[in-house]
Amino acid sequence: MTNQNTEQFHPPLEQRADDLTKMSDFFSEFMRIQRATQRDGRPETNGEHTIHEMFIAVVYAAKYHPNLDPGKIALFMLFHDTDEVHVGDVNSLTADSAALEQKKRNEAVSREYLRRLFAEDPFVLDIMERYWAMEEPEAKFVWSIEKTGPSFAHQSDGGDAIRTMGISSRDQYQALDARAIERMAGRAPADILGLRRILGERVMRVAFDTV
Repeated sequence: MTNQNTEQFHPPLEQRADDLTKMSDFFSEFMRIQRATQRDGRPETNGEHTIHEMFIAVVYAAKYHPNLDPGKIALFMLFHDTDEVHVGDVNSLTADSAALEQKKRNEAVSREYLRRLFAEDPFVLDIMERYWAMEEPEAKFVWSIEKTGPSFAHQSDGGDAIRTMGISSRDQYQALDARAIERMAGRAPADILGLRRILGERVMRVAFDTV
């Protein structure tokens, strides 16, 4: 029997429970996706990646980019990889141009799915659309910080994930990393590009200079 105290709500609480369940199911699926990076000797999940990157982005922006809105940064980072829900993570470090183009096509299909799924959740969809548009400085900042994330994971696992990718030498990694940084140019802030280069050097030391 329905509790009389719930009848005052509109939409009814039953509908709100359905909405929350839909959100929970979606984000549970999203958080379980395994990435190319590793954590504690196993593939990192999207849930771990998202929280890690959100923390780094908000703290770094507050300290070094006070002109940016930390609330926007947190929201964009929370939703930044949702278009991987049906296509998974792609190892962009070793991916060639054909693989990267396929990644774009897959993400476009996934975004259409998300537009249908969240058609009745305009706030969620608006955050996603604004991030995908890459017009706001906070969106570009989030995109740039996210590109530094694998460097922390690679340092933490001693380069295990890199070697799993088939990268066997410092020179090979350096060439692939330089290509990745080049793709960031034009969108990433200058300091993030500089950080990405420093982090890449640290990865190389951990992965190849200590073995």
